[in-house]
Amino acid sequence: MSSSTLSPNSYTLLHLLAFAGPDGIDKAILVEGLKLPNQGKEFDFLSDEIDLGSAEAELLQASLIDKSTDNGFLSIHPSVKDIVIQKLSDSDRSKYFDASVHVVTCGFPNTWCDDVGHQFQTWAKCEKYLPHVNHLVKHAKAYSISSVTPQLYGELLLQCSWYLYEREWYTVARDFVDTALETFEDKTSLAFASAVDLSGLIDLDMNNPSNALVSFNLALNIRETLLGPEDPLIASSFNNIALSYTETGDLEKAYSAHEKALSIRLPYYLRMGKPNEAEEMMQRCPVLKDFTDDSFINTGNPRYVGNMVLLSRIRLAQGRLDDAMRLASKALTFRQKLQGNRLKTCDSLYDVADMLVRQERVSSAIELLKQLVAISETLTEAEGQLARANYKLSVLYGEKEMLAESQACKSRAISLRDKLRPESKDIPFEESEFMKLCLFMLWATEATERVIFKVGPQIAFRTDRDRQWDRVENAKPRATSVLSGYESPVDVAGNKSLVSAAWRNATATLLKYLSDGNEDGVPVAVAAMKNITFSVGMFSVNDPAASKMQFHYTSPEIANALNGTNKVDGNTIYRMASVTKAFTVLAGLLELDSTHWDRPITDFVPTLANYTNNTPGEDDPTHITEWDKVTLSALAAQIAGVPRDPFLVGEIIDPAKITSLGLPPLNPDDPLSLPPCALPENYNSTDSACNEIPSIESIQNRPPALLPWTSPAYANTGFVLLGVAIANITGKPLADVYRESIFEPLGMKSSNATVPPKSEWHRSVIPDLTAFDINAGILTSSGGLLSTTNDMAKFGVGILNSTLLPDDETRKWLKPVSHTAHFEYSIGRPWEILRYTHASGVITDIYTKLGDSGAYSGFIVLLPDYNAGFSILSGSVSSLRFSVVAQIAEVITDSIVPGLAAQAAKEAETKFAGVYNSTMPGLESSLTLSVNHTVGAAPGIVISSWTSNGTDVLAALPARLGPGPYRLVPSISDPESGTEAFRLVASLDAPVPPSTEAPKGLFTSMSYLAADWILLDSPTYGGIGISLFVFKIGLDGNVEEVRPEAFRVSLKRTDWGWGCN
Repeated sequence: MSSSTLSPNSYTLLHLLAFAGPDGIDKAILVEGLKLPNQGKEFDFLSDEIDLGSAEAELLQASLIDKSTDNGFLSIHPSVKDIVIQKLSDSDRSKYFDASVHVVTCGFPNTWCDDVGHQFQTWAKCEKYLPHVNHLVKHAKAYSISSVTPQLYGELLLQCSWYLYEREWYTVARDFVDTALETFEDKTSLAFASAVDLSGLIDLDMNNPSNALVSFNLALNIRETLLGPEDPLIASSFNNIALSYTETGDLEKAYSAHEKALSIRLPYYLRMGKPNEAEEMMQRCPVLKDFTDDSFINTGNPRYVGNMVLLSRIRLAQGRLDDAMRLASKALTFRQKLQGNRLKTCDSLYDVADMLVRQERVSSAIELLKQLVAISETLTEAEGQLARANYKLSVLYGEKEMLAESQACKSRAISLRDKLRPESKDIPFEESEFMKLCLFMLWATEATERVIFKVGPQIAFRTDRDRQWDRVENAKPRATSVLSGYESPVDVAGNKSLVSAAWRNATATLLKYLSDGNEDGVPVAVAAMKNITFSVGMFSVNDPAASKMQFHYTSPEIANALNGTNKVDGNTIYRMASVTKAFTVLAGLLELDSTHWDRPITDFVPTLANYTNNTPGEDDPTHITEWDKVTLSALAAQIAGVPRDPFLVGEIIDPAKITSLGLPPLNPDDPLSLPPCALPENYNSTDSACNEIPSIESIQNRPPALLPWTSPAYANTGFVLLGVAIANITGKPLADVYRESIFEPLGMKSSNATVPPKSEWHRSVIPDLTAFDINAGILTSSGGLLSTTNDMAKFGVGILNSTLLPDDETRKWLKPVSHTAHFEYSIGRPWEILRYTHASGVITDIYTKLGDSGAYSGFIVLLPDYNAGFSILSGSVSSLRFSVVAQIAEVITDSIVPGLAAQAAKEAETKFAGVYNSTMPGLESSLTLSVNHTVGAAPGIVISSWTSNGTDVLAALPARLGPGPYRLVPSISDPESGTEAFRLVASLDAPVPPSTEAPKGLFTSMSYLAADWILLDSPTYGGIGISLFVFKIGLDGNVEEVRPEAFRVSLKRTDWGWGCN
């Protein structure tokens, strides 16, 4: 069909689509585009659903356009698109080009002019519109199109440029802003001034302050002419000018420019070594006046990340290293989440690494700097960052006597420095010279919020040799485990850490098993281990270096595999099978409202709703699933009672097995015998699974396993339906949900919901191509994700650290929902919870999710009591694969969990043990605390002696609390205020070693009558429980004083004790 024979509406739609992005356009964009006036009547049909549908149908019938089955986008084949545009006259090209500009402008988030920057919540929408803007730019250049509305086109380009700038995509941003400057006809407008200003900001971030200064002065001249001297935009220009002068070293002119600004005038105070005055000035800034340290931590607005860095550097200059580290770490987390691996992330990595060095945590600093180097090597504009990082690594490697590594980094740093600044070839190898290669102000997010300071060498910083306490990433109040008896350990990966020693023991055991597998008489799982490829990796919230504790084994099967990798490491991609279910629940927690979870699945899956309306489960509950009583929460917790598996999974189809079980032939007329998924027409060419509606129809009429909320019963179908519900509620493909809500925020760049592109197969475990190269379709939410050991560490830390969820939601999530028939096992959403018993009788709850399907098995294992965990990923066609993986999990758990407990006790002794006395004259009050390291001893800080007002408190406690010894166990930690609350517990409910525990009655046991959880806040005095003790933590991470709150007294630490042996 020729376009000339089309109806007017179809003709117009075809030509609009010709100017859309190459991957098609959402119809919602076209409809929204009508909100702008002066479009012309020929475009009115876009606002009428029937007319638009008719035009679309005509074009589809004529095969002139395509409609995506995945997202409904409309598109034209590139060759057709070119023909359509080429046939247009110049005036018509301009008409449809301008109409497309109107459409895209209307939908593009219009926040830049109001707020000088796009809020990160709008970034997803910006990303959606960006391909269409980029395509318009290409068409305008290719066909020399003259826009009739150049101002509107220029403003659209400017909006895109701001977004690209904030995402640190400088090259594309530069191209767009240059095009905008060429497009604007009025070179005296505010929009033109804004484009000039943005051009300067790009120059500034690219470390060209002299070029930036020219742009900033031009923008200032235009704004002063139009706005007068008192407008906030004038202040913004003066601040930008000051930024340029600061980078060129002309501080007097920078000072003068800031004096003229209406806000943000603090930098010269800090530069002059006056951080307290800087903070005072900061509080007077209009934008920052209501911000506390907590405000900076808790805001999700990227505009304030620069302010967070600023406050971090102020704290550093004031000698408050812990506070500085906490703020700098949170800024780094925000930047990694929002910007990804870009320049500002490099800058924050350097800040945090530098502070780690001040804390004498050199190994951790080296790891961060290595990350910085890896990122910088991918960015052409990051050579200064790369040079500075190599300088720092050279120094640190030298301190660790790693001379070859030190010299290599030194050579590279000098080579980069000489390339960037040829005039510096003969200057000394000093940090100050490498600092000049990096823009100091790169930490700022947006121009109108920027402030300047540099910390000079004259400022002294406090460091502490034996520091064990770290508040990095822990700005919010944290719940700590009363059950474990100690706070989670900070040093997990250090050479002296008991956890590190436990890890070495565990890996030595695995090596022995791999060797012993050739001997007779060893257990089957041990003998088979050498045939299974696997990767094991630790992680810890408190010690990032723990993620480097990994063990990888490549079996001959993979070493000789025709497809995929032949050697596994931390970046190797595995399928994770049902470990996926943990991701699905987290995605739901992030994307859904809390009210969704208690609503029935029929509210969100129309196919099930129709079936339930026609076939009520109440009529025959033994054979018909009552879908309208199955909630999303029940599905997530494996307590919905729904049929276990989708079509064919678990189905007996082997004739020999059918005969051996005495099963009768199936009736072909029975709907259960021939479900829709048995028909080939219900499959598409891209997914291995049956299509969505036939899949649900193949489940809906099957008998339930149990009634909802009766008892846990594992069900893959439950997670299939949960995934469908999440996709329907969000209106997004499930793959996008995983990517946008979990993978991208946590930096899990190697994780996927679909088969990786073949370019990534070289690092994928592929024991069987048919088990790897599958797109799971509707089954994805049950077991279709892929990941790596390094990414699983990010996932585990992200959960334990509440990176994505509020911490109270995380605590709620990491709790059991129901119990199994065994004391040791409970079920959560979707956690398989194991109860580990220590030698002391203490219980550690282990939150796991296993996976086993196809050629892959794995575990994610979380230990919330210790803020740590580990993952196991494996691949093999062996039928013993999961038995081997379970054996590996046993080995790691039996070593690591006791190691974490022992390290926690060791750190508690350093931090808390000692003598505390009142400093008030005449007040005879004191407290002695210790740690009992005896095997089988109950955990906690032991109160060895306690006197209040001359009274022996310990002698009086048995009548109130029961017999001692009395222990303090952690309850709440507040790093912001530097306080930690503990609770006193007696010995009535103390853990008892399993070997010595006598049989107990259920109702007569002290674990029921006088349990800690019953008596924890009793008795009270003056409204405060006598069990409440609050410790004040010093900058070295150790306790300075303790307040037994009910006794209204502060006791200073006067002596350090070392516990009982």
